[in-house]
Amino acid sequence: MFVHTPFKRAKVVEGYDIRITMSLDHSIDLKGLKRELNTIAKDLGLSDLRLDIEAIETSRIVISIRGSIRDPRKRMRSDMHC
Repeated sequence: MFVHTPFKRAKVVEGYDIRITMSLDHSIDLKGLKRELNTIAKDLGLSDLRLDIEAIETSRIVISIRGSIRDPRKRMRSDMHC
C-alpha cells in the first residue's frame, strides 16, 4: 500500500531532543511555569518546547519538558560560510 500511495516527506532537523522530567507539588502554577520555561528555553536556543503531564499522584504531579536544540557543530559550520 505504501509503495502505491503518495506521501509527504518531512525534513529532519539535525540536532538533539532534550527531555527533562520533574516532580512538583500540586500547588504549582503550570501556566506560570510554562511561561518561565519558554523564556529560559529561548535564551538557551531551544525550540519546539512542550510541557506534558506524565502522572498525577496523591502528593505530587510529574511533568515532562521536551524541546529541540540544533547541533552546535552544524551551527558553527553555517556561521563560517557567511
